[in-house]
Amino acid sequence: IGLRVRLTDRDDVLGSASARYQWEYARHAENDAQLRDQQVDLAVATSYAAKARQESTERNRGGDMIQGPELLFATARRIREYAGGMPEILCLVDDLEETAARHGTRLNAMTLKAERFNAYNAMEKKDMMGRRRRHEP
Repeated sequence: IGLRVRLTDRDDVLGSASARYQWEYARHAENDAQLRDQQVDLAVATSYAAKARQESTERNRGGDMIQGPELLFATARRIREYAGGMPEILCLVDDLEETAARHGTRLNAMTLKAERFNAYNAMEKKDMMGRRRRHEP
């Protein structure tokens, strides 16, 4: 499949340069056999974990002590499938499982706020003080 891109402007300062991009779809097995970018895997796992924590926290706040932990355990299992032995991702999985165990009981208001704050910071790529984290080049 392909795509041709051409950028133009009103005064034709950019000229008529264009670019063509092509890619092909691979079968599922071929796709899975490719080398993985571990930093991308970590970013995706962090995002999935944060979303699951946020949802579980909301369920706990609403009095649901069953589905929240189940969601966290399911997310941990899914992330473990592509962790590939990467320690940072495995720590994230362990933390999700510990969080699931906590969410099996009713959390007090302060703990709920802390859980939501931590999940939000992870999703927004912020540190514990709420400041945006800088990315390494």
